[in-house]
Amino acid sequence: MSRVPADALEDGESAPTVLYLRSFRDDFDPGRARSVTRVLPLASALQTKEERFAMMIRHIGSFIAIGRPDEHYPPTGALRKYLKTQRWTDKVAAEMQSAHLIVLRVGTSSQGFWSEVSMTGKTVRPERLLYWFPEASSETYEAFRHKAHGYLPCKLPETTRGVFFLYFDEYWCPRLVTTLSWWSCWWLLYPLFSVNELIAISKSKPLFDQNKLPDPTQAFVGGELLTTILGISAGVIAHVGIFYY
Repeated sequence: MSRVPADALEDGESAPTVLYLRSFRDDFDPGRARSVTRVLPLASALQTKEERFAMMIRHIGSFIAIGRPDEHYPPTGALRKYLKTQRWTDKVAAEMQSAHLIVLRVGTSSQGFWSEVSMTGKTVRPERLLYWFPEASSETYEAFRHKAHGYLPCKLPETTRGVFFLYFDEYWCPRLVTTLSWWSCWWLLYPLFSVNELIAISKSKPLFDQNKLPDPTQAFVGGELLTTILGISAGVIAHVGIFYY
Protein backbone atom coordinates (compact mmCIF):
# COMPACT_ATOMS: atom_id res chain seq x y z
CA MET A 1 0.00 0.00 0.00
CA SER A 2 1.13 3.58 -0.65
CA ARG A 3 -1.00 5.26 2.00
CA VAL A 4 0.44 7.12 4.98
CA PRO A 5 -1.36 9.16 7.65
CA ALA A 6 -0.98 12.92 7.70
CA ASP A 7 1.30 12.91 10.72
CA ALA A 8 3.42 9.92 9.75
CA LEU A 9 6.19 11.96 8.16
CA GLU A 10 7.63 14.74 10.27
CA ASP A 11 9.79 17.62 9.11
CA GLY A 12 12.62 16.34 11.23
CA GLU A 13 13.22 13.20 9.19
CA SER A 14 16.81 12.75 8.10
CA ALA A 15 15.91 11.60 4.58
CA PRO A 16 15.14 14.34 2.04
CA THR A 17 11.50 14.74 1.04
CA VAL A 18 10.34 15.15 -2.55
CA LEU A 19 6.80 16.58 -2.78
CA TYR A 20 4.81 15.54 -5.85
CA LEU A 21 2.07 17.94 -7.00
CA ARG A 22 -0.31 17.24 -9.87
CA SER A 23 -3.91 17.44 -10.95
CA PHE A 24 -5.85 14.64 -9.26
CA ARG A 25 -7.14 13.65 -12.69
CA ASP A 26 -3.60 12.62 -13.64
CA ASP A 27 -3.82 9.84 -11.06
CA PHE A 28 -5.86 7.98 -13.67
CA ASP A 29 -2.77 7.48 -15.79
CA PRO A 30 -3.46 6.20 -19.33
CA GLY A 31 0.21 5.25 -19.67
CA ARG A 32 -0.38 1.78 -18.25
CA ALA A 33 -3.21 1.00 -20.67
CA ARG A 34 -1.14 2.12 -23.65
CA SER A 35 1.88 0.16 -22.46
CA VAL A 36 -0.08 -3.08 -22.30
CA THR A 37 -0.77 -2.82 -26.02
CA ARG A 38 2.93 -2.81 -26.84
CA VAL A 39 4.72 -5.93 -27.98
CA LEU A 40 6.79 -6.29 -24.82
CA PRO A 41 4.86 -8.14 -22.09
CA LEU A 42 7.46 -7.09 -19.51
CA ALA A 43 7.71 -5.08 -16.33
CA SER A 44 6.98 -1.60 -17.66
CA ALA A 45 3.80 -2.80 -19.35
CA LEU A 46 2.29 -2.93 -15.86
CA GLN A 47 3.63 0.43 -14.71
CA THR A 48 2.22 3.92 -14.93
CA LYS A 49 4.38 6.95 -15.67
CA GLU A 50 4.23 7.85 -11.98
CA GLU A 51 5.50 4.41 -10.97
CA ARG A 52 8.45 4.58 -13.37
CA PHE A 53 9.28 8.10 -12.21
CA ALA A 54 9.04 7.08 -8.55
CA MET A 55 11.53 4.25 -9.15
CA MET A 56 14.16 6.86 -9.95
CA ILE A 57 13.18 9.62 -7.54
CA ARG A 58 13.04 7.26 -4.54
CA HIS A 59 16.86 7.25 -4.55
CA ILE A 60 16.75 10.91 -3.49
CA GLY A 61 14.44 10.41 -0.52
CA SER A 62 10.76 10.05 0.38
CA PHE A 63 8.52 10.67 -2.63
CA ILE A 64 5.27 12.09 -1.19
CA ALA A 65 2.01 13.23 -2.80
CA ILE A 66 -1.14 14.71 -1.32
CA GLY A 67 -3.82 12.07 -1.76
CA ARG A 68 -7.35 12.61 -3.01
CA PRO A 69 -9.62 12.88 0.04
CA ASP A 70 -12.18 10.43 -1.37
CA GLU A 71 -9.84 7.64 -2.44
CA HIS A 72 -9.74 4.34 -0.57
CA TYR A 73 -7.11 2.56 -2.67
CA PRO A 74 -4.26 4.92 -3.49
CA PRO A 75 -2.34 4.34 -6.73
CA THR A 76 1.18 3.00 -6.56
CA GLY A 77 4.10 5.34 -7.09
CA ALA A 78 4.43 8.23 -4.66
CA LEU A 79 3.36 7.66 -1.07
CA ARG A 80 0.01 9.35 -0.42
CA LYS A 81 -0.33 11.73 2.48
CA TYR A 82 -3.89 12.68 3.45
CA LEU A 83 -4.91 16.07 4.78
CA LYS A 84 -8.14 17.21 6.33
CA THR A 85 -10.21 19.46 4.10
CA GLN A 86 -10.11 22.36 6.55
CA ARG A 87 -7.40 24.92 5.73
CA TRP A 88 -6.24 22.75 2.83
CA THR A 89 -4.27 25.58 1.18
CA ASP A 90 -2.35 26.37 4.37
CA LYS A 91 -1.41 22.73 4.86
CA VAL A 92 -0.23 22.31 1.27
CA ALA A 93 1.83 25.48 1.65
CA ALA A 94 3.45 24.02 4.77
CA GLU A 95 4.29 20.83 2.86
CA MET A 96 5.92 22.96 0.15
CA GLN A 97 8.08 24.78 2.66
CA SER A 98 9.33 21.59 4.30
CA ALA A 99 10.08 19.70 1.06
CA HIS A 100 13.63 19.55 -0.24
CA LEU A 101 12.40 19.31 -3.83
CA ILE A 102 8.96 19.91 -5.38
CA VAL A 103 7.97 18.02 -8.52
CA LEU A 104 5.00 19.47 -10.42
CA ARG A 105 3.53 17.18 -13.06
CA VAL A 106 2.30 19.05 -16.12
CA GLY A 107 -0.58 17.17 -17.70
CA THR A 108 -4.30 17.59 -17.20
CA SER A 109 -4.95 21.24 -16.40
CA SER A 110 -7.07 22.05 -13.38
CA GLN A 111 -7.62 25.13 -11.28
CA GLY A 112 -6.12 23.36 -8.28
CA PHE A 113 -2.91 22.64 -10.17
CA TRP A 114 -2.53 26.23 -11.35
CA SER A 115 -3.16 27.45 -7.82
CA GLU A 116 -0.19 25.33 -6.74
CA VAL A 117 1.91 26.73 -9.60
CA SER A 118 1.04 30.23 -8.42
CA MET A 119 1.76 29.36 -4.79
CA THR A 120 5.18 27.87 -5.56
CA GLY A 121 6.04 30.87 -7.74
CA LYS A 122 5.41 33.21 -4.82
CA THR A 123 6.56 31.28 -1.76
CA VAL A 124 9.14 28.63 -2.78
CA ARG A 125 12.76 29.16 -3.73
CA PRO A 126 12.98 28.57 -7.50
CA GLU A 127 15.91 26.16 -7.29
CA ARG A 128 13.69 23.67 -5.43
CA LEU A 129 11.16 23.38 -8.28
CA LEU A 130 11.10 20.69 -10.96
CA TYR A 131 8.37 20.67 -13.60
CA TRP A 132 7.87 17.23 -15.12
CA PHE A 133 6.30 16.75 -18.57
CA PRO A 134 5.58 12.98 -18.81
CA GLU A 135 4.39 13.22 -22.41
CA ALA A 136 7.67 14.91 -23.38
CA SER A 137 6.00 16.79 -26.23
CA SER A 138 6.68 20.30 -27.46
CA GLU A 139 2.91 20.92 -27.68
CA THR A 140 2.39 20.22 -23.97
CA TYR A 141 5.30 22.47 -23.03
CA GLU A 142 4.15 25.32 -25.31
CA ALA A 143 0.63 25.21 -23.88
CA PHE A 144 2.11 25.35 -20.38
CA ARG A 145 4.55 28.12 -21.33
CA HIS A 146 1.81 30.39 -22.63
CA LYS A 147 -0.38 29.97 -19.55
CA ALA A 148 2.48 30.03 -17.02
CA HIS A 149 3.31 33.57 -18.07
CA GLY A 150 0.69 34.80 -15.64
CA TYR A 151 1.80 32.53 -12.79
CA LEU A 152 5.61 32.50 -12.77
CA PRO A 153 7.88 35.54 -12.26
CA CYS A 154 9.95 34.77 -15.36
CA LYS A 155 9.58 34.23 -19.08
CA LEU A 156 10.00 30.65 -20.26
CA PRO A 157 12.02 29.93 -23.41
CA GLU A 158 10.48 28.68 -26.64
CA THR A 159 11.51 25.34 -28.11
CA THR A 160 10.43 22.97 -30.86
CA ARG A 161 11.82 19.92 -29.08
CA GLY A 162 10.01 17.74 -26.61
CA VAL A 163 10.56 18.91 -23.03
CA PHE A 164 10.86 16.42 -20.19
CA PHE A 165 11.95 18.69 -17.32
CA LEU A 166 11.95 22.39 -16.52
CA TYR A 167 13.87 23.71 -13.53
CA PHE A 168 15.40 26.99 -12.36
CA ASP A 169 18.44 28.41 -10.67
CA GLU A 170 18.21 30.70 -7.66
CA TYR A 171 17.53 33.72 -9.90
CA TRP A 172 14.55 32.16 -11.75
CA CYS A 173 16.66 31.48 -14.80
CA PRO A 174 14.89 28.54 -16.53
CA ARG A 175 16.65 25.38 -17.69
CA LEU A 176 15.01 22.95 -20.11
CA VAL A 177 15.83 19.25 -20.32
CA THR A 178 14.72 18.09 -23.75
CA THR A 179 14.23 14.57 -25.04
CA LEU A 180 16.20 12.54 -27.51
CA SER A 181 15.21 12.63 -31.16
CA TRP A 182 12.62 10.24 -32.54
CA TRP A 183 15.16 7.79 -33.95
CA SER A 184 16.70 6.83 -30.60
CA CYS A 185 16.58 3.12 -29.77
CA TRP A 186 14.35 3.71 -26.74
CA TRP A 187 12.78 0.29 -27.05
CA LEU A 188 15.97 -1.45 -25.89
CA LEU A 189 15.49 -0.05 -22.38
CA TYR A 190 11.71 -0.08 -22.40
CA PRO A 191 11.39 -3.07 -20.00
CA LEU A 192 12.39 -0.77 -17.12
CA PHE A 193 12.65 2.82 -18.30
CA SER A 194 12.86 4.71 -21.53
CA VAL A 195 16.12 6.21 -22.70
CA ASN A 196 14.53 9.64 -22.48
CA GLU A 197 13.73 9.20 -18.78
CA LEU A 198 17.26 8.07 -17.92
CA ILE A 199 18.96 10.76 -19.98
CA ALA A 200 16.63 13.45 -18.63
CA ILE A 201 17.45 12.52 -15.04
CA SER A 202 21.19 12.49 -15.76
CA LYS A 203 20.98 15.89 -17.51
CA SER A 204 19.24 17.31 -14.44
CA LYS A 205 22.27 16.75 -12.21
CA PRO A 206 22.75 20.53 -11.66
CA LEU A 207 19.31 20.60 -10.05
CA PHE A 208 20.25 17.89 -7.56
CA ASP A 209 23.63 19.49 -6.92
CA GLN A 210 22.22 22.95 -6.18
CA ASN A 211 19.86 21.39 -3.62
CA LYS A 212 22.56 19.12 -2.16
CA LEU A 213 20.51 16.03 -3.02
CA PRO A 214 21.78 12.59 -4.05
CA ASP A 215 22.11 11.99 -7.78
CA PRO A 216 19.49 9.29 -8.57
CA THR A 217 21.48 8.05 -11.56
CA GLN A 218 24.15 6.78 -9.17
CA ALA A 219 21.76 3.99 -8.20
CA PHE A 220 22.47 2.34 -11.54
CA VAL A 221 26.13 2.00 -10.68
CA GLY A 222 25.22 -0.52 -8.03
CA GLY A 223 22.80 -3.39 -7.89
CA GLU A 224 20.21 -1.87 -10.21
CA LEU A 225 22.73 -1.81 -13.05
CA LEU A 226 22.42 -5.59 -13.31
CA THR A 227 18.63 -5.33 -13.35
CA THR A 228 18.82 -2.75 -16.12
CA ILE A 229 21.17 -4.92 -18.18
CA LEU A 230 18.85 -7.89 -17.78
CA GLY A 231 15.96 -5.70 -18.85
CA ILE A 232 17.84 -4.59 -21.97
CA SER A 233 18.70 -8.20 -22.80
CA ALA A 234 15.09 -9.29 -22.36
CA GLY A 235 13.92 -6.47 -24.60
CA VAL A 236 16.39 -7.38 -27.35
CA ILE A 237 15.51 -11.08 -27.16
CA ALA A 238 11.79 -10.33 -27.26
CA HIS A 239 12.13 -8.07 -30.27
CA VAL A 240 14.42 -10.45 -32.16
CA GLY A 241 12.06 -13.32 -31.40
CA ILE A 242 9.06 -11.36 -32.64
CA PHE A 243 10.81 -10.20 -35.82
CA TYR A 244 12.11 -13.70 -36.52
CA TYR A 245 8.70 -15.24 -35.95
